[in-house]
Formats: sequence, structure tokens, C-alpha cells
Amino acid sequence: MPKLVVAALVLLPALARADVVDRSPAGFTVKTVVTIAASPERTFRAFVDDIGRWWDPAHTLSGDAGNLRVTANPGGCFCETLKNSGGVAHAVVNNVIPGEMIRMTGALGPLQETATTGTLTWQFTPSGQGTTATVTYSVGGYFPGGFEKIAGPVDQVIGDQIRRLKAYLERPASAQAPSARTRAITNIRGDLYRVQDANHYTVFLVTPAGIILGDPINTQAATWLKAEL
Repeated sequence: MPKLVVAALVLLPALARADVVDRSPAGFTVKTVVTIAASPERTFRAFVDDIGRWWDPAHTLSGDAGNLRVTANPGGCFCETLKNSGGVAHAVVNNVIPGEMIRMTGALGPLQETATTGTLTWQFTPSGQGTTATVTYSVGGYFPGGFEKIAGPVDQVIGDQIRRLKAYLERPASAQAPSARTRAITNIRGDLYRVQDANHYTVFLVTPAGIILGDPINTQAATWLKAEL
């Protein structure tokens, strides 16, 4: 089964600076810094709304990055939809400053199988006409054999994702037109409806007092749904 954390990848120093800031048997901190030719607001929105377009599908459980979603509010989820109505919460969002920073807590990949916790912070700051994007992942707890052996591979995989975000935002203008997404509203029964946004689903209930909506999926889906309702 594909994992979020896998064997070592080749680092590209020209695109990003990646470091294992600290490591010990009890935990580690990794950090990658990259400059992106896009505004902090655009970079933040691409991270939240377009994660399925740039995240490496090899580092998902389903093998399809389109199954990923980020709900950018406290208590929101960095989640993945799995077959047969399954799913996984890779991390839970606990701090959001739109256009600047999103922080989440979770043990990625095989770390989730151990007594491990981690804090993953994506920060976007202005840098000339672009953005300095910094991703930091601090992990601690228990990992069989100690964390020293896993710090390097985690650093390389996290760094690979931010390089892919950079490549996505800096691709030629001709390639930036979004592809059509499948969106639909289907009545389940009575006043209960299902909402589809590509591979993601949520529900809403129409009541005399108003509409009760489940997970809004993402900002683009929520905006579309608001217009439909």
C-alpha cells in the first residue's frame, strides 16, 4: 500500500532548502524553505483548494491525489477519501491565518501506526514579487528503533511536496486553466441531499430554520454550493 512517507527522494537544492533541524531517539524537526513566484494569498489558496492537483499521488493511501482535501478552519481536516466509503484523517487543522499560515496536528503515513504526534506548519510570507514558503514538521512520541532513522526520509518527502506546489504555481499560463470538476446535488430522501465535488461528498438537510450543512469540503465547493442554494 502506498504511504505518505516512503524511501528517500532526490533533493533539488536549486528549488528548495531542506534540513533536518533536530533529531533524537524521541523525535525530530524538519524544515524546508522555497521561494515561489506567486503571491502568499495565491499560494495559500493553492495549498487549500488545489491540493489534489499538485500533491504526489505516490504519497497517498488511495493512489489518487484527487481524493485529498483540506478544510481550512480550526477543527478542519487534511483528509483522504478511500474506497467503499472509507477515509483517513491525516491531520487536524488547529490554526489558520488565511493567506499566511495553516498549522495542523497529525502523524503522517506509517507514523500514524505508532504512538506518535506531529505538528505540521505551512507558512507563506511576502518575498519581493513572490512568496517564501516554509514548511516545518515537528514529531515526537514513540517510534520503534527511534526517530533518527525516519527523520531523513520524512524531510525528503515533505520537501518534495512543497517543490511540487512551487511547480504547480509556476507552470506556464497555458496550463493553468482549471479542468472541469464534477459537481452535483442529489436528493437522498425527503429534505436530505448529497453534494458531490469531484471525489468528495458531503450532505445537507433543509429545515424550516434553514439549511444544515456537513463538511463544506473546500472553499471553491462551498462557494458553488452557496450559489446553487
